[in-house]
Order: sequence, then C-alpha cells, then structure tokens
Amino acid sequence: MTPVTPGFAGTWETESGLMNLTVSGRNVSGCYEVEEGRVAGTLSDDGRELEGTWSDAPSYAPPLDRGPLELTLSDDGSAFQGSAYSADRQVVYHLTGRRVDTTPEGCVVAFPSMSRLPGDPDGDGRFEDTNGNGRMDFADVVLLFTHLEWCSANQPAGSFDFNLNGRMDFADVVALYGRL
Repeated sequence: MTPVTPGFAGTWETESGLMNLTVSGRNVSGCYEVEEGRVAGTLSDDGRELEGTWSDAPSYAPPLDRGPLELTLSDDGSAFQGSAYSADRQVVYHLTGRRVDTTPEGCVVAFPSMSRLPGDPDGDGRFEDTNGNGRMDFADVVLLFTHLEWCSANQPAGSFDFNLNGRMDFADVVALYGRL
C-alpha cells in the first residue's frame, strides 16, 4: 500500500496542545506542549499507523510519565485519532489531532541513526544527553561533534548552544565536553 502523503510529519492541534512530529524513514519523533511531552515511535508499512510511546516531564519514565501510544492517520492525512495508555495499560486517553502545518517546528528530534530523543537532564533547555540514553557521557560529545552541521540545520535554535553564544559551532562541542 502507498504511504499517505503528507504523513504524520507536521504540526497538529491536539488535546495536549500543539504536537510537532518529524518523520525519518519509519521513525517518528516529536514533542507536544503539555508537560513538555515527547513522542517516539515507528510507522506501519503504509505510514498510516504509528506505534510508540508518549512521555512527560519531569521524569519521562514509567509508570506516571511514560506509556504506549497508538495513532491512526485519516485517509486524507488531515487528522489522526488514537489512544495513549498508562504504563500498565489500565488508563486510556483518547487522542485526536488536526493538521495545522506540514512543517514541524520547535522540537528536538533524534539524531541520525539514533532511535531515542535527546534528553535535558538538568532541565535548562539544552539537551546534553544527545543520544538519549539517560545519562551524560563521552558518547554524547562524539555524537554532537559527528553531526554538528546536521544539528545546526535540524535542531531548534538554542537546544544545543552550550556556550550560549547564539549559534551552533565547535565551541558547543567543547562546552559539552566540559560539562562531563
């Protein structure tokens, strides 16, 4: 079956505020306004089904701040509906989304070849845990260095500006290393 165009990529109006979703192959990542929420998941072959997880601040962890998510895109790609579940699948939240724009803006996305979203362990708005493994380590510095140009073009301004000079550059890699 041919994937729906446009697919899940874009900005959506939902019960959780605006949700921004980015699609890379079959991987979906994004964020939503309520509770500084995040979404990560995988698309079905036809691109109409999204299975993954939702997570909220402050911990982004189960049982209270993370659980399964299932969304289905409408035939014309203008809306979605689905469910988000508590970690134990006991509580169901019904979700709907209406497309606002096909270009998502403003949320951090997973780095190339990474399936997890970057993390902000200290809550300062800068994402020191670039690989999303739940801790700051040297692998985060290497990932930022390797994808510095991509990061500058694809991540929200300021999210990886560790030296606070208003731009993404090698000095941010050095500043991140200094935080280890």
